[in-house]
Amino acid sequence: MRYNLFLVKDHCKNIHFEEKITDLPYVALCTSTMVLKETPDSLNSNILYIIKAEDISFRPIQSGIPSVIVLGKPPKNWIDSDINILYTEDPITVNGLMNEIYSMIIDLAEWRDSMQEVIDLNLPAIELAKRSEKFIRNPIVAQGIDYNYIFAYAPDPKDYVQHDNKYSGFSEEQLQIWATRINDYTGKTIPQDLINILIRDPEYVKLAENTYPALYYHSTASTGAMTKALTYNVRISGAIIAVLNINELYGEIKNADYYYIMMVASYLRKLLRSKTIQPRNVNLDAELSELMNTLLSRNLLPEKHIENILKKNDWEIDNRYVCVCLELQRFDDPNYQNAVLVSSLYDDKKTYIYTFYDKYLVIIYNLSQMNVSFSNFISNMTPILKNTDTYAGISLAFQDFKNLYYYYDQATFALSLISDASSPEQRIVNYHDYIADYAVQNCLKQNINLSYVPLGLLRLMAYDEKKNSNFTHMLK
Repeated sequence: MRYNLFLVKDHCKNIHFEEKITDLPYVALCTSTMVLKETPDSLNSNILYIIKAEDISFRPIQSGIPSVIVLGKPPKNWIDSDINILYTEDPITVNGLMNEIYSMIIDLAEWRDSMQEVIDLNLPAIELAKRSEKFIRNPIVAQGIDYNYIFAYAPDPKDYVQHDNKYSGFSEEQLQIWATRINDYTGKTIPQDLINILIRDPEYVKLAENTYPALYYHSTASTGAMTKALTYNVRISGAIIAVLNINELYGEIKNADYYYIMMVASYLRKLLRSKTIQPRNVNLDAELSELMNTLLSRNLLPEKHIENILKKNDWEIDNRYVCVCLELQRFDDPNYQNAVLVSSLYDDKKTYIYTFYDKYLVIIYNLSQMNVSFSNFISNMTPILKNTDTYAGISLAFQDFKNLYYYYDQATFALSLISDASSPEQRIVNYHDYIADYAVQNCLKQNINLSYVPLGLLRLMAYDEKKNSNFTHMLK
């Protein structure tokens, strides 16, 4: 068990500490505690020292940045150093402080064991939040990279606002409304209008680069008031699989929360690793799987046969589709390969189907079911795909499912343009940006004419068909 001075201060609420701490809040290096009767020759960064101010005679040699609790006010040369220091002039004894630290270590160990139990018993993920209530005294939310809430939990505000200052300015009744609303988020999707706001916020997008907890400031849609959350990206093999947020509602976010959010994240990571995450609302039965693989293999099937199978999935053969191919770079764990499928944005209908074909994860999105345009699909999907640390190729939109092979070919062609040295922004390639390149390389290859038609012209052709106009002919 590792701990730091921020945790000690948070645990010892009845002791008034002054602090001068150099380490960042999430750095916890102490593994043991030692009481000093006199100033030692050296101090080690993995030991938490306790010493009376009267026993300090000089500044010792340091190994790293040590942590010290001083009973009394330490000398100026200690305060001016980079030593991590908590000091108090409250009338507490060394034994009394040691008992507090032992109590803190026991609490942390029991908390850790209780979260491991969630994994061992395969309990709902929200149990991680409920079992963290003693430490995290604000609402905590886990969001998947698909903008779905893995869990959202707000403790009863009556248990907290009477102990903490009413930092938020909300009345107890208003806090109760907020808590009820937050607790209703679990398993739901963030509204599309809010997703659009988030992915256009440069500060929010920049959060994906963080490997440690960071604060995110944002304004609420209803009041315009600035609020903040402590966010942490939960990663597996470097790829983000979830984002944890502690929302500052009942009281100010504490320095100790940086440690606490990383602790919850470590068990959420274990929980997600332990499960084979399948896409929601998708019944990929044997018949549908065989259909996809047959078409991807460029084998012909009767159109009526394709129609009948798609209708079982509430799809029509002439719905609008797009093919996305992912090349998984780092995911050796087969369970995690399925977890990548949470990169789907939508789960309110049967909006996508998938299969593993060749070396690719092939996902077919039904834009008609999503009720979204191709351009909006691209703008919404791109920031999410960046977080998966995959290489992604995206086809043109199409309206005839039996031509699936040709659009799969477009997506894999787009993938072939990505190099290992590409930046995350360059690891997502849209075929429509490289139609001319494709035409040059595949001019002798049997194909459908629509593979060579630019996106703008496709829109014009669709407009002509819908409005019975003839603008496309004017371009000849």
